[in-house]
Amino acid sequence: DVVAVIPTLGVNIARLHESVSSLVRTDTTCRLALIIVWNDPRQPVPKFDEVTVLEPGMNLGFPGALNHARRRIDAEFLWVMQDDVRVAPDCLDNLLRRMSAPDRPALVAPVYLDPDGLIPGQSRGGIVGPDGKMESRIPAESIAPEYFDRRQRMDWVASSGSLARLSAWDSVGGWDPDFYPVIWSDVDFGFRLTRAGFVVALEPDARIEHDINGSTPSLLAHHLFARNGERFRFKNFPAETAGDSLPTDGDRPDANIGVDDAQARQVARAAGLALLDFAAYASAAWQHQERKIRSMGVNAPVDEGQ
Repeated sequence: DVVAVIPTLGVNIARLHESVSSLVRTDTTCRLALIIVWNDPRQPVPKFDEVTVLEPGMNLGFPGALNHARRRIDAEFLWVMQDDVRVAPDCLDNLLRRMSAPDRPALVAPVYLDPDGLIPGQSRGGIVGPDGKMESRIPAESIAPEYFDRRQRMDWVASSGSLARLSAWDSVGGWDPDFYPVIWSDVDFGFRLTRAGFVVALEPDARIEHDINGSTPSLLAHHLFARNGERFRFKNFPAETAGDSLPTDGDRPDANIGVDDAQARQVARAAGLALLDFAAYASAAWQHQERKIRSMGVNAPVDEGQ
């Protein structure tokens, strides 16, 4: 059994429907169920046929939403989706075929192709260096899918369309909601799997279409890439960074919305820190833009919306 999970803020309903429609068209012999985690309680939930919608009542972020769905799933595999991803009809069966290989990977990700039919360089995974920084990304350069080496060792794979074995997921504690709201959570999840002795892999015959960062504004994405990259290093390489991640509280169930107190506090803390950091980052970006324009001798007003 496989359950596909799409965390979403519901910003682009047409794009979300395209993602759901591609999942519905999946050609597979296994049982496939669909779950949407609706992360924005302010937005009305549209009607979806044959889809379960979970409403946690708050924005859990991408990793938090995946964990929220996992606690309600009784299946062997969870298919990690994004609302800007569309899957090929045979994508799932190709992922499952790789899952049954002798190395029994815990996590397998599909690929997307560029207009030339190549897997873009540095697009689908990577290797983490001994200092916690990204040593290399995979594939190293654009490559035809038939030439990609499935034995390629890697520490993590991109989350979009990845299929996770839930026994391995549970053994490492799932995804870390501190990587709020998104970005670097897939690096952290894959790295913890490989550090625990599991295999993560790419399957070049499994294909998706992906609007890269289609759900994340570019300035925010740039900020989160830097901020959450530092969080990853502090968490997983404390000796090299002389720091560690913040502690988590114990679980206390909340029967009203299905989000326990510890999860809500962790999300609130992560969100508050993310907003504070982004405010400082956006302010610095604005000041840099203003100085750049003034240095060019341009008298036109600066667009405060950028």
